[in-house]
Amino acid sequence: MASFTSGDGESDGSDNVRDSSSSYPAPTPELITELMNQRSGARLDSDNRTEFGSFRSLNMSDSRLQQVRTDNNAASQEKDKSPVSAQRLRNGTANASSSGNEPAKKGLSPADFWMGELIGEGAFARVHICALKMTGDQYAIKIMEKRFIQKAKKINLIKMEKRVLTKVRYDSIVQLHFSFTDDRHLYMVLDLCRGGELTQVIDHYKTLNEDKGISDRACTVSDCRFYLAETLLAVQYLHFHGIVHRDLKPQNILLSGKGHVKITDFGTALDESMPIKDQDAFVGTAQYVSPEVLDDGDVSVGADLWAIGVILFQMIVGESPFIAESEYLIFENINNHHEEDRIHLPRCTEELHEAENLINSLLKPDPTKRLGASNNCTRVRKKVFNAEINKPSELRAHTFFKGLDMRHLTESEAPALPYNINIPQPTLDGADSDWMLQGDATELLEAAFCGENAESSGSQPQKSELVGEFDSYLKEGEKIILEGLVKKRAGVFDKNRHLILTSKPRLLYFSPSTLQLKGEIDITHKLMVVTKSRKKFEVVTDKRTYYFTDYLGSSERWKKTIEGLQTNALSSLELHE
Repeated sequence: MASFTSGDGESDGSDNVRDSSSSYPAPTPELITELMNQRSGARLDSDNRTEFGSFRSLNMSDSRLQQVRTDNNAASQEKDKSPVSAQRLRNGTANASSSGNEPAKKGLSPADFWMGELIGEGAFARVHICALKMTGDQYAIKIMEKRFIQKAKKINLIKMEKRVLTKVRYDSIVQLHFSFTDDRHLYMVLDLCRGGELTQVIDHYKTLNEDKGISDRACTVSDCRFYLAETLLAVQYLHFHGIVHRDLKPQNILLSGKGHVKITDFGTALDESMPIKDQDAFVGTAQYVSPEVLDDGDVSVGADLWAIGVILFQMIVGESPFIAESEYLIFENINNHHEEDRIHLPRCTEELHEAENLINSLLKPDPTKRLGASNNCTRVRKKVFNAEINKPSELRAHTFFKGLDMRHLTESEAPALPYNINIPQPTLDGADSDWMLQGDATELLEAAFCGENAESSGSQPQKSELVGEFDSYLKEGEKIILEGLVKKRAGVFDKNRHLILTSKPRLLYFSPSTLQLKGEIDITHKLMVVTKSRKKFEVVTDKRTYYFTDYLGSSERWKKTIEGLQTNALSSLELHE
């Protein structure tokens, strides 16, 4: 799940500005060579006494935290005293006040933060803007319910995300600043990316072009060049640290307030230093999955390079080159893409020629032939590449990137964001155990605090035993065609729902917090789907109208997929008649 940020020391129009001392150098060709022999980054916590034992505070020791708290108390008593800087906190040089006689408080907790607006939500986590009380620095705090994680067997994904984020440090990768736990929750304090997701930029420009009567166009070539270059440098940095992301997509590429790339979501990453049996073989998102992953082949950096090729096509055209009405058909399109096949950009101009060439250099069915996929950055368990040819440097040197200063890219001016994202200042006190129920609480937030009491109440229906999947709700031979997180209008309120379209065909919607089935819509030939905007769509039946808002702006995809199933069902009926 992605969250908003900005970890580059910029103001973004905010009163609270992060200290810029956490900036790290870009992986220049010289630096990458040096990094090949290094494994930098913070060590993982060694406390494994419980399933969540590794979630202790990072970057600040208990003694430093006590120093900061003491200094902060003194600052609040002396109004003219300047606040403790983030740099002094990191260096542990904040001077303790003479009034600091209270016993040390171990680790961080929500009480150390001002909490704010919900900026992201998934089935097992939610993300809020927050501010560290001691400094005013703003972050994104990811809050995860232990009981939901345990029931869905997602513990390894959470641990992997923390492992990766504590292992790497780079400007174009979201930084983990602190992590801690309490009796009910896990907390990860991350960069706050104010620019949102790359997919928002793509959709914004695609809509603008469509309004002008221009089809199959989204971002400009120059914008694509910049975003892809920053993404590529970050991905190659990961590869040289023995990490394959495995789920690269525009939703996992965030943007800072100044428009610079921040890669996130490392729960399904592959780490060469970990046992293979501890890492799932098949992960990823349908439109970006490589052929070898579909065939249960060896997973290497080639999987990420394939995804980068898909992302470049999507930035230019506005959709994936393998788009289809269902995941099954998407997989068919990917598997049917052969070596001799070429991906063609619609109305390919001279300006787009190099982009098309790069796309085809990356979207090769054989991972060993993808540009930049040498042995220098592949899984050590199976060396399938020739280290003397097809090096990562050859990918960076592709003519599509001509004119970019790769050595100073993260320090250069990024493309201007096409929209403004205003996130209100966090004002709710994390010390108040009910802070999440103040303001506009969502269904997931309420479940986090009221769920246990509700379960024990006789007035509540029995909670489903569904664990991370929906197979128990499917009938024999029924398959999931499309799914996603949506908002469903219920009276005057919107409720978060996990919406699933099946091959029956029918729509099922579940509570994302409890995974409990909330309703079913049979898809008949009379049912209509009406798109109201990029995100909003209505499902109209004989009896009522259902109002949905798709978080990813895929209302048209829901419409086309449902209508495709209606057509197939009608054709099948006529055939039998």
